[in-house]
Amino acid sequence: MALLLRPTAYRPDITGVVSRKRADNTEYSRFEYTVIKVWELHVEPLMASGIGALPLVLLTNEAAGQLGTLVDRIDARLRAENVPSADRVFLLTCGYILLGLRYTGTEIQNAYTRVRGMKESSTYQAILEEGREEGEIKGEQNSLLMILRDRFGEVPAEIESRIRAVTEAARLQHAILRAIRISTIDDLEL
Repeated sequence: MALLLRPTAYRPDITGVVSRKRADNTEYSRFEYTVIKVWELHVEPLMASGIGALPLVLLTNEAAGQLGTLVDRIDARLRAENVPSADRVFLLTCGYILLGLRYTGTEIQNAYTRVRGMKESSTYQAILEEGREEGEIKGEQNSLLMILRDRFGEVPAEIESRIRAVTEAARLQHAILRAIRISTIDDLEL
């Protein structure tokens, strides 16, 4: 089975058949599989299925415009079935992550505003912390590039690539301080 989570995942060569042929074009191996385009599925059958499929509800085309309501329904079903808290939060976190395939951060945050217990989830907190760290790194990289552009004009692609490869905030902050004092862009040390 090939489970395609968003329309951009679909390609014409995903046919449900993998065939291997010899040089003389005779087939020696054939594997058939089912292609499921999650976005084409309907909400209600997924809502009625096993709890492991509930996060997929949020990726359907029918879910657009009612994400918050569906997240609430998923949460309510998990609570009604007395799913242990850790498992409930795990499934809701899966939905949260999957929504990133189709929606903006604001839309996702809005969909999850009423879910109780997410903020206490270590997985959810780890995702938020990783996002904060990535944002800090990107901010430091952008600040360094802005200083270099202001002082030296266009930043060569090679130097920008080297800056983007640095993922330690302290190294970037140190490079920013040095960028203020260097004579040429080639003097920048990372």
